[in-house]
Amino acid sequence: MGAEFEKSTLQRYETCLMHAKDFMQSQYNISDIPVTKIDFKFLNDFQYYLRSVRKCANNSAIKYI
Repeated sequence: MGAEFEKSTLQRYETCLMHAKDFMQSQYNISDIPVTKIDFKFLNDFQYYLRSVRKCANNSAIKYI
């Protein structure tokens, strides 16, 4: 069997998912987006959202990206 994730890693994934869903809802009024639609503008806007709305520090925002 493969290696297990640490509990903190799972929590970080869940937090990132929550931020991504909140961002998509506030920016595009959607709850999901196909991976093929994610472009530089989306990522740039998501990073701005993380830093401004969610008040994430630079390292945290980069990790979520």
